[in-house]
Amino acid sequence: MLEDAMERFLAVLRQEERRSDNTILTYAQQLHPFIQWLKDQEVTKPQDLQLKHILDFLLAEQKRDQIGPKPQSGKRLSLSSVYLKITTLRRFLFFCYEEHYIPDKLYRHLPSLRRSQRMPKTLNRREINRLLRPDKEETPDGLCIQAVLELAYASGLRISELITVDLNKLHLDAESLTVFGKGSKERVVPVGKCAIAALRRYLEVGRPALLAPGSSRRKTKRTPSSRLFLNHWGRPFIRKTLWLRIKERARARGIKKEMTPHWLRHTFATHMYRGGADLRVIQDILGHAQISTVEIYAHVDDVQMQREYFRIPGTRRAPLNDGIKP
Repeated sequence: MLEDAMERFLAVLRQEERRSDNTILTYAQQLHPFIQWLKDQEVTKPQDLQLKHILDFLLAEQKRDQIGPKPQSGKRLSLSSVYLKITTLRRFLFFCYEEHYIPDKLYRHLPSLRRSQRMPKTLNRREINRLLRPDKEETPDGLCIQAVLELAYASGLRISELITVDLNKLHLDAESLTVFGKGSKERVVPVGKCAIAALRRYLEVGRPALLAPGSSRRKTKRTPSSRLFLNHWGRPFIRKTLWLRIKERARARGIKKEMTPHWLRHTFATHMYRGGADLRVIQDILGHAQISTVEIYAHVDDVQMQREYFRIPGTRRAPLNDGIKP
């Protein structure tokens, strides 16, 4: 059964390839609709799967997303989403062939699509200063989010890394942090002085209060967690909750952009490059395997310089080479 093949594929990703939970979740989210669509077409046996079924599924997905849950939306599937679906199916079909679930190399016949390289979204200096401005009134929750934001901007951490930071891996005196990133790869990242100050305050005042008994929490003191950042109930954050807290903070600071936590990572890298940091250094801090992944930040800086140039009175107005108007 195709469902069995999918479960085996996900198990291999988890147990043998040691992929992260987020990666496995992404694969599952892409494959479940595919398997269900095949069931609706009465294709349940791997040997009955044909290239036509796969291409029809991709076309159906595009039409479904184009119509969407609200028929009036008229939104088409983005190139990135199409790329992700094709990449997932190619990887899954290769696995099915290697494990003798299917007899043909169907993965070879999927359409090739070059992934579009969009400019990473960032906050400007004014916005990041506004976001990092401390609350007027100190609260345990506020001190926690302040420390989260300062650390995210100072070290370029992913949100998945922020929620799993271990208390014992933070070295305040050395101004550094040991992080376990994608693929459980360990790296040491620097932590700036502002982030160190916010972390000290959180550890001295905020975190103990989050673990202490109180009227809005448990009546008994919680067993301390090894996770650095804790929510209102003294438990480690989950990804979605921390994401929402960051968005709430942005709205409270008057930032109208629909930012995500990953914007802080992009902002960190872009501001580092503008400050003169070498791309290799940025690559090491972010934990990327390839230098090509961070070269996009150099292009972002070139675009920003062009924008600033064309704002100066008397300079020649000309289109930017990325098509973005200044």
